[in-house]
Amino acid sequence: VDIRVGSRAALVAGREAWPRKLDLAFAGTARGIDGSRIGRQADGRADLAVTLSTQDLSQLERLLQLRLPPVGEVNLAARVAWSPGRLRLQDLAGRVGRSTLGGSLELLTSGPVPRVSGALILPTLDLQPFLADRAQAQAPAPAAEPASLLDTYRELQAQTFDLRRLADAEADLKLEVRQWLNLPGEVRDASLAVQLQGGRLVAPMSAQAAGARLQGGMAVDASAPSPVFALSLSTRATPLGGLARLLANLRGVEGRVDHFSFGLNARGATVGELAQTLAVDLAIDQGQLSYGNAPGARQVSQRQAP
Repeated sequence: VDIRVGSRAALVAGREAWPRKLDLAFAGTARGIDGSRIGRQADGRADLAVTLSTQDLSQLERLLQLRLPPVGEVNLAARVAWSPGRLRLQDLAGRVGRSTLGGSLELLTSGPVPRVSGALILPTLDLQPFLADRAQAQAPAPAAEPASLLDTYRELQAQTFDLRRLADAEADLKLEVRQWLNLPGEVRDASLAVQLQGGRLVAPMSAQAAGARLQGGMAVDASAPSPVFALSLSTRATPLGGLARLLANLRGVEGRVDHFSFGLNARGATVGELAQTLAVDLAIDQGQLSYGNAPGARQVSQRQAP
């Protein structure tokens, strides 16, 4: 531990910035703080440069008495502005497990529940650790990407995240995801606008996947006695082969569709329960396809009229 601070008289007077520097290392975790505090102790504010590096958040969990997701290695840096009831993270950059991120966030704690807002750019995003129970995954190892949404469905059945916990916070977030991990195929250039209030989450979204630009949205109502989940995505004038591989890992299917829509609906308190009650809706309009395009197979062509 290395601590350097200004004089006690300057801190008590509160008339000028009070410098502080802290370097802390313990059990595979390193934390650095460099900045100043302004104002009296009761109502002062702080402007700090903060760094955090750890191999495992479990040590930090015990120190801060917080429940944190089992993401593995974390390396973060940010400019932190603090005042009573408000925490702002600017110039945020770093890595959390397999996710990388940059941007700014603001946390308000003066209301009935914490509220987080801001904008993040994520070159890579891995949601799997955030859906897992701490007892299930102490140090998640990189897994092979699922071959299709069917494989993703099987993985979700084991997740225990309780959707009713959404009522414990509010959010207004804009996310830009360059590459989304743990999803089948190549899902990239996604944008989401996340609104969360009163246990209700709404997130309009768009993403590039399977050679198509998908647009739609996700909604979760965790305020209902049995939480409800809905996802809808659609695209126009798109190749069919990539969609067949994305949805069911079907090979040798080619063609185009003028309009394609995909919807999921489910009920349940946890992500695993949602997966068990999942209903799927598919609609194809004016499609032309052929299958049996694999080497040695017999090709068959079909056309769907409007």
